[in-house]
Amino acid sequence: MVANLNKNNKGFTLLELVLGIAIILVLVSFLYGGYSSYRKYICKSNMLIIAKTLALDIAHVQQLTSRNVLALSIIINPDKNGYNYMERLNVRRRIVFREDPSIYFTDGSMVKVSFTGNGAPQATGSFKLGSKDLPGYQILIEVQPVNGRVVIREI
Repeated sequence: MVANLNKNNKGFTLLELVLGIAIILVLVSFLYGGYSSYRKYICKSNMLIIAKTLALDIAHVQQLTSRNVLALSIIINPDKNGYNYMERLNVRRRIVFREDPSIYFTDGSMVKVSFTGNGAPQATGSFKLGSKDLPGYQILIEVQPVNGRVVIREI
């Protein structure tokens, strides 16, 4: 028997469709891998920016308090995902992590950061920043005793 080949076939065969879908799936998998690593990078960058901003605010509080200019303190507010920059009992500036609501203070031994007149911290300890997007990644922010130096470490 001779097969009847029609030269006017318009359309794709099943094999061509399957190959086209396979190529699209491979391209999408490459793009998704790049996108997820990009999201992790952005989340880590946001956490480091928040930690460095907090460290600069703590250093500024220490500097102004040691010069006896103002009585300042920083109060960590874990429930509202941020902290308050206080002058005596008044809020001078409120910092809230609106850019990335998944970032939060996980735990810590410090809630209030304040310094004595000579620049030594009144209480020492640490607290951690965590993210819902990166469950195993945290940043430790530690105020050291005596000198009040702020150390930021990734853990």
